[in-house]
Amino acid sequence: MSIRSRYRSTPAIFTETGVFLTGDTGNIDDAAGSLELGREVVAKVLAERTENGWTTREVAEDIARRIFRENAIDIYRLENLEY
Repeated sequence: MSIRSRYRSTPAIFTETGVFLTGDTGNIDDAAGSLELGREVVAKVLAERTENGWTTREVAEDIARRIFRENAIDIYRLENLEY
């Protein structure tokens, strides 16, 4: 499957607070696969944009960090949790 096809088939929600990858998986194994596919698509798209000079590496890293970490911390108010 081409990166363009994967990009188009990866469900996402765009909100005022961020971008979220979504899926309709019914079990943890499928969810892990869906997350891996989402990570692969985001990485390839951001790498392409960086290579073409459309964005900088720092901006691409910030976008990835936001999608895969910061959005969840903000939405679920996890910033003050102790582990």
